[in-house]
Amino acid sequence: MSEGATLRRLTTEEDRLAPEQMEIVTGSRPRRKSLVRPRDNRWIAGVCSGLGYRFGLPPTVVRLLFVLSCLLPGPQVLVYILLWIIMPGE
Repeated sequence: MSEGATLRRLTTEEDRLAPEQMEIVTGSRPRRKSLVRPRDNRWIAGVCSGLGYRFGLPPTVVRLLFVLSCLLPGPQVLVYILLWIIMPGE
């Protein structure tokens, strides 16, 4: 088995562990994904891509949910602009 495959397998197993189990297995606290707008995979401002990365969803799914939510009444566009201002760039 190659080193990359071993690393990928360990990373996948660690992602499934609860924080207390991870501390026992790896000796460290799990890294928390931060809410940032990535430089790559942006369409407009990277807000949907950043939200997808933070919550473990594909950016396309988040974008689709955002577009569908715009069909409903509400301040979706204002929330997007607010997140664009608040979320730091990577």
